[in-house]
Amino acid sequence: MIFKKIKHQGMIYHVNPEFAEKLLECNFKDNDQDITPLVEMGRYRSICVSKKINMVIKNNTLTTFRRRLYTHFGVQGLSGRFSLVDEYKNLKALSHIDFVPKVYAFGKCSRFPIKEERLIIEYYEDALTADEMLRLYPEKKNLIISMVFQLFLKAWNSKFAHMDPHLRNILFLRCGNIIFIDFECCYLNPKDKDFYMGFSTGYFFHFWAYKYISETEYSTSVQEFISENCSDLNMRIFNLYFERFKISKVSRKKRFKCFSSVRERRKLII
Repeated sequence: MIFKKIKHQGMIYHVNPEFAEKLLECNFKDNDQDITPLVEMGRYRSICVSKKINMVIKNNTLTTFRRRLYTHFGVQGLSGRFSLVDEYKNLKALSHIDFVPKVYAFGKCSRFPIKEERLIIEYYEDALTADEMLRLYPEKKNLIISMVFQLFLKAWNSKFAHMDPHLRNILFLRCGNIIFIDFECCYLNPKDKDFYMGFSTGYFFHFWAYKYISETEYSTSVQEFISENCSDLNMRIFNLYFERFKISKVSRKKRFKCFSSVRERRKLII
């Protein structure tokens, strides 16, 4: 879909044509009573929901020349930086996938040295994160974790890797479906399934499924799922990656390098 440009309240938006009229009805400058915070993000970032349009509104302010330069050139995988540009591009590229939120608009405006960004995306009312599901329904932990593994496999089959697949970036919807959120960090067209599945399942335990399930029980669940659903994996190589991500933190920069380089992947397990 081709997004069109609209100027609204001093900000230039790339907007889904179907959303253009709703956007012009929104008041982002005044303290709109219809906009309420979802997550506390600090001074320069916010995530809110608009009751009027029933959508999530993400705001971000870039305050230094270095951060703006990284954003301008699309440099990814760097620690300590955040830009809604990355998430907008990823969501737009994956807009055909039903377990990825729809993106409706991306806006930006500059008043040197400050740059403001705004992203408007689909909102899922009454959804629960994987963290909330495991906390509220401990007796269903094996089913919940199995559904997460299925989501990882669906992402592989849809040719993308979510780079931060932790418990709060996975939502269980009222209809029973499960989706990813927060696409700031995403890798398109991964090539190594052994690495991808090892990373996803290991990372999910490290951040922070270990609070709800023992390492032994989790590893057993992973092995059972892989044997039933991923017979094409090299189990020796998969297990090396799985153990690496399960027991230790790997930086975002390193993860990007691993997805794009066979040499970097091998460094993790030798």
